[in-house]
Amino acid sequence: MALIALIGVFVSLYLTLYKLGYVGTLACGTGSCEKVQLSKWGDFLGQPVAAWGVGYYLLVFAVGRWCLGSAAMTVVLFGLAVWDSRVERRL
Repeated sequence: MALIALIGVFVSLYLTLYKLGYVGTLACGTGSCEKVQLSKWGDFLGQPVAAWGVGYYLLVFAVGRWCLGSAAMTVVLFGLAVWDSRVERRL
């Protein structure tokens, strides 16, 4: 879980850097990433959505490392997943 969260950190950091103008061109496998990044849905509470993703994935990474191999990890990560799905439904 920690490894997957770390990958998420790097992907969302890349998207955040693009949104802030530090990366010139997005390299996406499918779709039109630029269109989504530059749309009105690209920001939430004044911050790029990808920046929120960086924070979320860092939290999941920290929890995954902290609870490595324990039953508490399952409960905490389940709570984070439920919270994430509720936030996405509101958007």
